[in-house]
Amino acid sequence: MSSSPCANSDTEKPPFTLIVKLDQEDIQKGGTATGTLSAVRAPGFDEEITLAPVGVPPNVTPPAVKSIPKGMNEVKVEFKTAPAVALGQYPVSFTGRTRHMDKDFAVTATPANLVVAAPFALKVEPEKVDVDLGGKARFKVTATRKAGYAGPITLMLRGLPANVTGGAAKGPAVASKTAPIAAAPARQGTGIIVLDIAPWGEVFVDNKPVGVAPPLAELKLSAGRHTIEIRHGDRPAIVAQVDVDPSRPQQIRHRFE
Repeated sequence: MSSSPCANSDTEKPPFTLIVKLDQEDIQKGGTATGTLSAVRAPGFDEEITLAPVGVPPNVTPPAVKSIPKGMNEVKVEFKTAPAVALGQYPVSFTGRTRHMDKDFAVTATPANLVVAAPFALKVEPEKVDVDLGGKARFKVTATRKAGYAGPITLMLRGLPANVTGGAAKGPAVASKTAPIAAAPARQGTGIIVLDIAPWGEVFVDNKPVGVAPPLAELKLSAGRHTIEIRHGDRPAIVAQVDVDPSRPQQIRHRFE
């Protein structure tokens, strides 16, 4: 990536401009960005130009170069990043100073972007996976490598709902890997939902009326997910999505005010 020069000095035009160019589009944490700082000299000017880095962020070691020597037009520069450097884009530049014809001049190069990037990005396809109870599904994970990273990538499934298991693809990720997920088999039996409703409520299970609570005090439902709705006249109804577990009684408690 490159930048065009920008100059500032007294009212008289400086005898040089500076251009900073980095060799890499981006680097990893702990990596090194190399580049070239060039001076475009006016005819007849060949003096030394002293240099000072500008905009170097924390945890980045600035180049050790101190000047563009007399008669030379460019120097190599290195920005070394520590592992603790934050990811991001940092505009870095140099200010060059010289004395010419008994006048002092200072020129600052237009910044070049030092980009510290994550070593890879992941894409999961498809974005949505529908799995029937007891069924399985597969999806593809594609790694886009950045900043020259060529090492292994370990995949881990995250955010799986209850009773769903999964196994990440093993081995280094090259272009893409597929990983299976499996839904737990359907549970058997019935479970109990205790009702504590006041003063009363019409109870619906999966959109079917089953009685009024009280006196209805509990529901015996087949294992799995059910929608329970309780209505009380023109008051807002309460709706609950319940995963019925035969081994664990549950309770719905509500007071219609």
